[in-house]
Amino acid sequence: MTKLTCFKAYDIRGRIPSELNEDLAYRIGQSYASFVRPGKVAVGRDIRATSATLSAALMRGLNDSGVNVVDIGLCGTEGVYFATFAEALDGGIMVTASHNPPDYNGMKFVREGSRPISADTGLKEMQALIEESRLPPRAARAGTTSALDISAKYLAH
Repeated sequence: MTKLTCFKAYDIRGRIPSELNEDLAYRIGQSYASFVRPGKVAVGRDIRATSATLSAALMRGLNDSGVNVVDIGLCGTEGVYFATFAEALDGGIMVTASHNPPDYNGMKFVREGSRPISADTGLKEMQALIEESRLPPRAARAGTTSALDISAKYLAH
């Protein structure tokens, strides 16, 4: 595979579909599962037109790797950070391109305790797993996806 250009210093950001698409989102789910080895993670998304399909592909990659997903739906990035910490999850992923133009999308990652994953703490390893085709095979037992509304708990916090 060619070098991926959407992996940045603190997150993933790229033009849709040339730099980031559903196939890559699936593989990002696999690489996150391989690197973090989580049991259960939160996934949230912003309102961009491509966020729903990218998050669905991401969650399939996580599930096929044996990871259980808590889908928290539409939220701000702080929603994923809060859910990861408040629900004592093993990690969280936010599908968002933040302030970038509409033809972009991206992802932000945390591990347990809502500790960010950046190039220095794992993004480069996740990128290498994809670029070098070292993704794990499909898990013997697929993970599950369940919805969770964290809004009331977040507001109370």
